[in-house]
Amino acid sequence: CQAGWYRKSVEVAASARSCFDCPAGTDCPYGSTTLPTLHLRRGSWRIAGQARQVEVCRTTPTGATSCQGGSDAGNDGEGYCAPGHRGPQCEVCIDEGHYFEWRSASCTRCPPATHYVMIYSLLLCIPTTLLCAASVIHHRSPRARQAIRRIFAVLKSLRYESKVKLIIGFVQVVAVIGKVYSIAMPGLFRAVLQSLEALYLDVLSDMFAPSECLGGYANLLLLEVGLPLALMAVGALAVFIVYVLRRLRQEPGAMKQPRKLFKDAGKTSAMIVLRAALWLLVFFYASVSSSIFGAFHCLRFVEDSDQRLYREFLAKSLDIECPSDGHAGSDAYFQLRSIALILVFMWPLGCFGGLAILLVRIRKAVLRRRPTELSHATCMLTRDYKPAYYWWDLADMFRKLVLNSLVVLVPERIAFLRLIVALLVSVLCLA
Repeated sequence: CQAGWYRKSVEVAASARSCFDCPAGTDCPYGSTTLPTLHLRRGSWRIAGQARQVEVCRTTPTGATSCQGGSDAGNDGEGYCAPGHRGPQCEVCIDEGHYFEWRSASCTRCPPATHYVMIYSLLLCIPTTLLCAASVIHHRSPRARQAIRRIFAVLKSLRYESKVKLIIGFVQVVAVIGKVYSIAMPGLFRAVLQSLEALYLDVLSDMFAPSECLGGYANLLLLEVGLPLALMAVGALAVFIVYVLRRLRQEPGAMKQPRKLFKDAGKTSAMIVLRAALWLLVFFYASVSSSIFGAFHCLRFVEDSDQRLYREFLAKSLDIECPSDGHAGSDAYFQLRSIALILVFMWPLGCFGGLAILLVRIRKAVLRRRPTELSHATCMLTRDYKPAYYWWDLADMFRKLVLNSLVVLVPERIAFLRLIVALLVSVLCLA
């Protein structure tokens, strides 16, 4: 075949019918190129020599990439990878204790445990310190108390809660469009989405703690679900203790009725933690749900174009192989799927059901405009809506769950159906 063309194998005679255009991302030197010996350029990868589909690897603005190209696919495409890399698009690290760092497009050694302790300590300490400082100033300075009340009055007049929820909801859906729907996008649009990912609140994402450094994707899921629950439990305990100590300081004889004291403390802490829990759901429900359903989201790669054979790997952890044509899938996949099924009932469905029950409990108070202690504690759910639409936050939660998570249950081979489902749900929510 001429330069820029290739034939299926050396057994096939070169002719106008047996020579094909060189695929994008490859070079075909004159007279010596067959499908298995296609020369992949730097930044390109395929899983096997019989695959015509060539994948584009992650490349930094400076041109760094883990895909060095070449003419030999090796074992599962490893021949196209730089040393220390393997797997789909060369994004799996060979050495233990390393993870694929997407900013540098290369495998990097995991930081020590103290690094993560410092990061999460700062994430917890900064808001806690600000809240404590504001509380102290509020109680000790009348002028500061008036200023804080004015600030909250302005924010309330602006209905900041609904605006914050709208912005967060928009980012949570839009930032992951490319990953969830498996669609190629223009460079400018892709750059905008990558900038939005910085606002995608997932404190256990690769930006903070890569799954490889936590012992695998299953450990990451357990941490993502456990962290918000642990925060709520610690917050409830802290509020309970503070309430009891303050009550004993104001009423030294309150300990004579411990049952009443602890009941009041439990009720107060429950209402305060409920407010915080609702905001935690706003910030983390979509991201944690997306991670859980990520255990069912597999990417498909062509193994043999003529035989139409494919192999699939978990999108969130490319070292885990999913069941596909002639491949049973790795044991890690089935273990992860079992854990994910349990977590689906604990977080996405559990939180959704809990919010539904809560709205049923406050329904009469909202419709009759007669606030109760529970409806007042959960007013961020209903305050910005007409009473008849008190349930809208639940509908919006379902919308984000579908657009961010449930659509990945549609198999990769018919991924276009994800867009159709997403369009129908979005139109339904607008109707």
